[in-house]
Amino acid sequence: MKIFEISHEYCKRFYKPVVLGAVSLVIVLYACFIFNAIFQSFLYSFQNAIPVATVERAWPCDHVECFKVGKPVALVLSGISPSLLSDIKEAYAREPFEQLCFISPGGNENSAVDIGRWMRRNGVASCLAEQYRLLPSKTTSLGNKLIKPLCASVCPFVIAMAPVRFAYGDDLNVHVHRPGSFIDVCLCEISLERSEYKEALKENLLDPGHLDLVALAESHPHKGPMLPVPFVDLKTYNLFTHYR
Repeated sequence: MKIFEISHEYCKRFYKPVVLGAVSLVIVLYACFIFNAIFQSFLYSFQNAIPVATVERAWPCDHVECFKVGKPVALVLSGISPSLLSDIKEAYAREPFEQLCFISPGGNENSAVDIGRWMRRNGVASCLAEQYRLLPSKTTSLGNKLIKPLCASVCPFVIAMAPVRFAYGDDLNVHVHRPGSFIDVCLCEISLERSEYKEALKENLLDPGHLDLVALAESHPHKGPMLPVPFVDLKTYNLFTHYR
């Protein structure tokens, strides 16, 4: 009994704080990861005078003309955050769209998978263009202006998850890097690898070439400049099914 009491006291004194500390660290690191995605979205949006977490209507364009055929596309102008899918659903409920394009620096991997599943369930195609001409809107000052795209990090994989995928032009600004996040704590750099990310992609990507794009992304370090993917390589990876 005495040994048990000593052991129990030892557990209370040492193991409980360790467990609580580990749980607290996980919560803090996850919160930092979410904050980083939101901050990157805000930074990109601020620099380009674009509201955060919004879905607008636009015409996709190459370097010569805009493709004004059928309905305007819905255009994501934000980081891929947990709240983005709700914004997409609200925009779709107001006025259904056939194509969903992206200007996004990346963001949350789980949210990306959720958006990809939603596009497949609703038969919505994905798209990426050299530039976009936004329609007039109450939520942005960029109506009727041409804006250049950025599709980075997890963004190209959201495009890959749609059943039909359009490319407008051939000067597309696509960049990738290894999934995860880095947090600097004093003099230490903590790497957050998302081991479940690749498995989720395998379940939701629709073409074997997409897995080669995943492998390319994993070969490039997360920290530092992202790896640009030339248009000819995007064709090799079958990122798109239709070209305009």
